Amino acid sequence: MVIGELRAMNKDNEEARARWAEFYVRYAMDRGMPCLWWDNGIFAGQPNEEKFGLLDRTKNTFPFPQIITALMDGSAR
Repeated sequence: MVIGELRAMNKDNEEARARWAEFYVRYAMDRGMPCLWWDNGIFAGQPNEEKFGLLDRTKNTFPFPQIITALMDGSAR
């Protein structure tokens, strides 16, 4: 099984999102379930818009490095 829509919405809360992502991925990986982050490419917009972007494809950068580190740490075995 693969968890294919892992995500946490950007509400100017990168640290909380990173803690959650690391916990979630570690928990799933400990049970043999790899995860994929749902990156819809949205970083800003309306208050209720689903902002799940991690890779800024126009600049080839990761605006939320804490989340990237958390995902990597959570998946380490």
